[in-house]
Amino acid sequence: MQKRAVTTTFLHILFSLTLIASAVSMAKPANAIIAGPPVIDGISAFQSNGRPVRVDMFVPRDQEHPLPAVVLLHGASGIGGGHLIYAMAEALAETGLAVFAVHYFDGIARGNRASVSRYYERDNIIADAIDYVSSLHFVDSNRIGLFGYSLGAFQALERAHQDPRVRAVVVAAGGLDGRRSRDQLAFMPPTLILHGERDGIVSVRRAHQVAQVLEAIGAPYELEITRGTAHVPRGQVFDFWMSRAAAFFHENLTPLESYSTQTLLLRTPPRR
Repeated sequence: MQKRAVTTTFLHILFSLTLIASAVSMAKPANAIIAGPPVIDGISAFQSNGRPVRVDMFVPRDQEHPLPAVVLLHGASGIGGGHLIYAMAEALAETGLAVFAVHYFDGIARGNRASVSRYYERDNIIADAIDYVSSLHFVDSNRIGLFGYSLGAFQALERAHQDPRVRAVVVAAGGLDGRRSRDQLAFMPPTLILHGERDGIVSVRRAHQVAQVLEAIGAPYELEITRGTAHVPRGQVFDFWMSRAAAFFHENLTPLESYSTQTLLLRTPPRR
């Protein structure tokens, strides 16, 4: 993959200054690279296709080493009010993962940004997002995962099979692009498939299709189909999905170097 230049914006600088100010005011040890509240929420941006793309950051504090990171990809409705996507991000971040919810529609100028015709355009933006996240000083660039929900799950699988930086992928309520043949998917990192049995938006058959393709190419995967669940996970199903996703990322985003990182469940994710 050809690397694209990533430009840090004023928002990124402002967020970085906020992190520094938090560290000073909380008087944390000098060896903590992030300090402040249990999970620091902030917004930053990077450039893709000459347009600023917003990123909502959910970063655990008091970590002495670079963090494993998860790039979180929303569905066809965008992030909207964030009730689902931000809840997902917080649930993952509270286990010690740095989570980046990317507004990848920002990089598309006009028209139907969720259209099938914009599939590869969205993929290029997501590649830029990984470039950006990998460049952050508090992220371990060797420990990058993707979490995609609905349309974001389709996009996560598209990026994961061609990007060696992606070491684990979680796909929730999504599937594979039908234009991709098994021969085109010779590689896929460890994959967790989450799907509701009664999903009326993306049929549960899509989850089984993903599993069949991964089985055929010998890629490691896990499949979780939850009974009675529609397209949007709620309540105990939401908690279960996020618990499974967090455990999967921690299992597959282990450090390549000798240091160890803290993994703390700071508070129970709110039920949705």
